[in-house]
Amino acid sequence: MYTNNPLVDWRVVSYAELAAGPGDFVGLPNGLTSAEAANYKGNGLKETSKLGADFTAASAPGVLMSYAELKFILAEAATKGLIDGGLGEAKTQYEKGILGSYQQHATTIVAKSKSYFSSYVNTTNIDSVCNNYLRNGGKWTATDETSAMKQIGYEKWVAMFDQGLQAFIEWRRLGIPTLTAPVAGNNGGKVPSRYPYPTDERTRNGANLQTAVSAQGFSALDDLNGKVWWNK
Repeated sequence: MYTNNPLVDWRVVSYAELAAGPGDFVGLPNGLTSAEAANYKGNGLKETSKLGADFTAASAPGVLMSYAELKFILAEAATKGLIDGGLGEAKTQYEKGILGSYQQHATTIVAKSKSYFSSYVNTTNIDSVCNNYLRNGGKWTATDETSAMKQIGYEKWVAMFDQGLQAFIEWRRLGIPTLTAPVAGNNGGKVPSRYPYPTDERTRNGANLQTAVSAQGFSALDDLNGKVWWNK
């Protein structure tokens, strides 16, 4: 999300805090061990960004379905011919989805993007901040279903930053975006594609559970790489 202007996605100021050391947004590779994360760049705690305060506050809301998610669903439906309008309607719904995501975090985006990036965006209007992104990093360039779904899938995934489980489900369904497996993962360099059944289910309903697992074609109860029928 955070690259040289004009590709900055301004939601980064809500999603992350500035790293204490460099005073900039610095990511941490996914899946490091605790020791590796602590030693990253010499002092991972100081040299990398933490989760944005909007998401760690006691008053942080829980989201069942956002307006942004609804708009991206409609964008996909238009792309696939399930509603009228084709790619033109998909573009309209896509842009409304991004704007909805920006509006969801408007207070922080307006306050912080102005102070962090005043040379690029100097406004108190969330629509203007979002339109800056839509003209640049988030610009609609799709010309067919494949390219449209690549953009829609990516933006939907970003908008679901605070809905980790749903974002994981959407990634499994669409295969968008391309994700990197955890650095210190124990799954053969793969991103898991399913959760195993809980231990409680194994101990209390083992026989039926094994039947269900076999019927779905999974190699084992804890097969993290098995795919349900709708998984891309």
